Amino acid sequence: MTVMPLERVLRRNKGYGMLQRKFGLAADNVIDAHLIDVNGRILDRESMGEDPFWAIRGGGGACFGVIIAWKIMLYITDKLDEDLFIRIILRRVNSSEEGKKTIEASFNSLFLGGVGLPWMFCWIELLSPRRFFKAKSDYVKEPISEIRLEGIWRRFYEEEAATAEMIFSPYRGRMNEIPESKTPFPHRAGNIYKIQHLVYWEEE
Repeated sequence: MTVMPLERVLRRNKGYGMLQRKFGLAADNVIDAHLIDVNGRILDRESMGEDPFWAIRGGGGACFGVIIAWKIMLYITDKLDEDLFIRIILRRVNSSEEGKKTIEASFNSLFLGGVGLPWMFCWIELLSPRRFFKAKSDYVKEPISEIRLEGIWRRFYEEEAATAEMIFSPYRGRMNEIPESKTPFPHRAGNIYKIQHLVYWEEE
C-alpha cells in the first residue's frame, strides 16, 4: 500500500479499507481541518461551519478551498499482535507535480494467525546483474520524535539520497523472549524496531 494525501483518499472513496469494521472510514476519523477559502481566510471546523466540514471530507466533487492541515483521530498502541508483521519502506519518488519529488511510504504486512498452520513467506527482490546495494541497520529503543522524522524527510530530498531507502521492521513479541546469548544475534529485548538503511547504484 502506498500512502497518498488524505484529501485524495477522502475524495476518491472516503477512506474505506481493511480497518473500517473496527475504526470506521478515514472520513469518520477527521476531527478538524484548516482551510483557506476564496477570500484568503484560514478557517477551522468551528469557523467554517459543519456543512463545509462535512463537504471537505468527501461530500462532493467541487473545490471548497485549499486544505493546509488535517487533524485526525489516532489509535495508538505500543504492542502489536504477535501474529502481525508490518514494516514500512520509505523512499523518494517523483511527485504528481511535474519536476517535484515527494516521500513515499509503503507498507508490507502479513498476518500469521488464525489458520491453524504455520505460514512461511519471503520477500525476494531481483536486482539486475549490474545493480548493487549497501545496507546498514540501526536498532531503535525509543520512539523517534516528530522533529527528528522531519529531519529524515529533508535528507531524502538531497541529491545523494535519490536511490536511498529506509525499512522499519518491528521487533518485540517472540524476539523479546529469546535470550540474546541463545544465538549469534544479540538484538533482542528492548528493541522496538529495526531501521535498515539502503542505497542502490548501478555500474557499467
